[in-house]
Amino acid sequence: MMTLFPFFWMISTSFKIKGEFFTRPPIFIPDRFNFDAYRAALRSGGQKALIDSFIIAFISMCIALMLGTMGGYGLPALYYSRINVRSSEGMILPFSIDGK
Repeated sequence: MMTLFPFFWMISTSFKIKGEFFTRPPIFIPDRFNFDAYRAALRSGGQKALIDSFIIAFISMCIALMLGTMGGYGLPALYYSRINVRSSEGMILPFSIDGK
């Protein structure tokens, strides 16, 4: 709950009008949701920033998915290949030390 409260506060504050920011006691949920800040942000070039953010997020998600998939395949294969090598070394090593 402690980690979710700042996000809740940020979202609820974005819908408040200017007079509701610093009231005592604080208003957690505004009486009337105000979308003027969002409209102003989208009118002043926010659409391009929003699209750019989605593009960067999508590209980084694809890279992470690709690297995670390769790592998820490669790490178990590496682990099991080392087990087989070590078990075969364990079988060969006693014969080479004994010299017979």
